[in-house]
Amino acid sequence: MRILIVSPFSWRRDLGAARADMELAEELTRLGHEVTKFSLEDAGLDSAHRPILPYNPYPFSLALGRFLRRTSRTFDVLRTLQGHLPLGRGHLSPGCVTVVRSAGLVHLYQEWELRTGGNFQWASRPGIRAKVNRHRDRLGMGVMEWATNRSFDMADLIIARNDAERTFLESNPRWCPKVVAVPSAISQAAFDALAHRPLPRAGTASPTIAFIGSWDRRKGAADFPELTARIWGACPEARFLLLGTGVSEALVRTDLGRPSDDRLQVVERFDPPDLPRLLAGASVGVFPTYIEGWGLAAVELLAAGIPVVSYDVPGPAHILGPLDRDLLVPPGDIEAMTERVLGLLSSTGDEMLSRAEACRARAACFTWTRVTPLELEAYAALLAERSKGAERSGTQSTPARGDDVSQRDGTYSRLQ
Repeated sequence: MRILIVSPFSWRRDLGAARADMELAEELTRLGHEVTKFSLEDAGLDSAHRPILPYNPYPFSLALGRFLRRTSRTFDVLRTLQGHLPLGRGHLSPGCVTVVRSAGLVHLYQEWELRTGGNFQWASRPGIRAKVNRHRDRLGMGVMEWATNRSFDMADLIIARNDAERTFLESNPRWCPKVVAVPSAISQAAFDALAHRPLPRAGTASPTIAFIGSWDRRKGAADFPELTARIWGACPEARFLLLGTGVSEALVRTDLGRPSDDRLQVVERFDPPDLPRLLAGASVGVFPTYIEGWGLAAVELLAAGIPVVSYDVPGPAHILGPLDRDLLVPPGDIEAMTERVLGLLSSTGDEMLSRAEACRARAACFTWTRVTPLELEAYAALLAERSKGAERSGTQSTPARGDDVSQRDGTYSRLQ
């Protein structure tokens, strides 16, 4: 197949969203497919520029449309992120299948943002400027939702990242026949590197609790002051390792009220190949996230043989639930998370070894080697249906968007 992967991010491996597209492109190429990418750099846009209207996908979509008009290449499949399609199907190659994926469904994220104040920079600030910026951010979110709805309407196939997203999408009769749930993944090389990480010994004098993710309210930053205080109250020798916060160590320490505590290590950014080394002494992971599309950090920790205690939300729940439901606690229940973490830290050596093996086996389900064939099945079914339709009518035609896609009810569960 000739596949165009559209990624509205900087084409950098240290960015989680772009990294998934890069690793999928590499796996597709390994399998013999012809892959072209169109990223933020190809669109001529600067990732450091803050647009007047946040969440606005249209500058990128316009650039994508120009690329498709000018290129001499034709594609069998165009795979893009929700909300990021050119403004008309006329830009697409005849017979091209359009695949739109979620990376955290916009509608569910926005519902959480509006209900809680979420990650809005101006959510709790007083004054006219803050009020104006709150309205601006919410207007931008509305534009993104409109663009996302339009992209789902135009899509031949919609990829949901978890069953909660799938349920929401299937409640819309226009989208229901097109939806399939396929998780994201990590590369086989990344899995292998993490899986060879040496395990810490039971009864380590200073056990380390690891977190991977951005430092914001969605990922549980507001819960960490109480979580660290509770765990240190019961286990003063424990250490916390916070990786990929995206903000300075000084800011994280200020938020935690721990300006000079040497039991806390903060790494603002890291290169993915360095992750096995950074996790070398970690015994337990925490993931107090309130909303996710999938949960890259949870899979990375599992691949390293590290059990992860997470809030019971879609994404992490699909990853961790089949492994051990006790790894999931109600969202916001910091006391329950503390109890689970302390229980894991008290494990014997044999228990740690057995649990690490189970964690790695679960993470092995989420490599691109395992997941890519599921996407390719869906592409092939649509292309075959389109080809049959063209033969019947003697011309290129739009495929029937019914049984072939909707019958793949077990796509996600086949990885369980």
